[in-house]
Amino acid sequence: MLFLYKILWVLASPLLALAAALNSWHKGDFGARFLGSLPLMPSRPIWLHAASVGEVNSVRPLLSHLLERNIPLFVTTFTPTGLAHLRNLFANIPSSLLPLELPWAIKRAIASIQPSSFWLVESDFWPLLLSELAAHKIPLALVNGRIGERAGKRLHNHIFRRGLAGFKLWLVQDEEMGERSRHLLPFNLTSIVTGNIKWGGYDFKPSPELEATVKTALGWNEGTVLLIGASTHPPEEEALLECFTRLSPAHPNLRLLLAPRHTERAPEIAACARRLDLNINLRTNPDCSPAPILILDTFGELVKLYRLAGIVFVGGSMRADRGGQDPVAAALSGTAIVMGPYMRNFRCEAGNLIAAGAVVVNDKEELCTRLAELLTAPERMKRLGEQAKALFEPHRGGLEKTIARVDEWLDSLPH
Repeated sequence: MLFLYKILWVLASPLLALAAALNSWHKGDFGARFLGSLPLMPSRPIWLHAASVGEVNSVRPLLSHLLERNIPLFVTTFTPTGLAHLRNLFANIPSSLLPLELPWAIKRAIASIQPSSFWLVESDFWPLLLSELAAHKIPLALVNGRIGERAGKRLHNHIFRRGLAGFKLWLVQDEEMGERSRHLLPFNLTSIVTGNIKWGGYDFKPSPELEATVKTALGWNEGTVLLIGASTHPPEEEALLECFTRLSPAHPNLRLLLAPRHTERAPEIAACARRLDLNINLRTNPDCSPAPILILDTFGELVKLYRLAGIVFVGGSMRADRGGQDPVAAALSGTAIVMGPYMRNFRCEAGNLIAAGAVVVNDKEELCTRLAELLTAPERMKRLGEQAKALFEPHRGGLEKTIARVDEWLDSLPH
C-alpha cells in the first residue's frame, strides 16, 4: 500500500509542479516543496511540524520553552500562511514549508536537517514522511495530538503502519482521543492525556494600539455590543451580514467583526457586504471614516479581540463538511457562544458548552432570531459568557503537563 502511495505521488508530481509554477504565490517555495531543498543544519535540531496558523498558535508557548532551554529547532508548516505567521512570531527559528510526499524530497530533507527527533503537532500525519523518519531511527513524538473520528479511521489505513511504529511519545488532548489511539500505537507505547496546550498559551490582552485601532474603525461608543464571526467559512459570513442588516435598526450600537478562517477571502466578503449596502472597513486597509463592520484580514489578532465581544459565533459550524472551529478561546474570554449544529471537530468542548447554555442554531433564520433574543437580554448574554469561561478556566494546565512530559522525554533520549 505504501509503495502504491509513493507511485501515485510520483505520477502526479508533473501536474503538481505545473500547478505550483503557475500559482507560486499559493504553493510557496518550489525547492522545499518538490526537491526537499532545506537549509543544512549545523547541529541536529528537533524538527517540529505545525501544519498551519492554528497549530503554530497552539505550539507557540512550547517553542518559547524549548528556546529557553537552548535546544536547536527547525520548524515546518504545510501552508504558506502558516509559515509567514511562524516567521512573524519566531524570526530566529530556521523554518520552511514541508516537502510534499515525493520520495526524493523527503529523503533529501531528512539528510539536510538530520533531526534528533521529529515532533508532530495535532494531526497533520503524512505516511511517507513518517515512515522514512522511522526507517532512519529518528524518534517521533505527537504533541497536543488531536485524533478526531476521521483522523482515527484514516490512521488505521495500512500505509500509516510503518510511520506509527516510530512514535516514542504520544500526547493527546483528551480521554476520547486517547481511546481512539489505543489500537494505533506500538504495543510498548501508551497515549498520555495532557490537555490542550492552547488553553494555557492564549494571550487575551490586546495592545492599546490594536484595541484603539479596532474601536476607531468600528465607530465604538459606550453602548457598543460587538458580535464576532470567528474563523468563518462561506456561507456563514453572508448569513451574519444579513442578520446584521435585520438587527441593526433596532440595535444601532451593534457592531460586527468578521474573521474568516482564510484571510484571502476578505475581498469576497467585502463585496458581499457592499451588495447588501453595508459599510465595511478592512483591518489592513481601513477607510478614514468608521464603519459598523470590520473584516479582520490579519493573523494572530482574533484571540486578542474576543474580550471586546458580547457574542461570538463559532465558524465552520454551519457546514457539515467543516465540523466547526475551536470555541475554547472565545469561551475563556467570557463571551456568549453561538454555534451551528456541526461541531464534530470539537465535540467534547461543544457538548460541554451547550450544557452550560451555549446557543445552537440550525440555519440563517434561527441565527437571526437567537441573536435578537440575546441582544434584548444583556444580563443573559453576560451570564452565558461567565458560564462558558467557568467551564474551561479550571482546565488550563495542559501546557504545564505537556512541558513536563516533553522535558522528561527529551532528558531520556541519548545525546
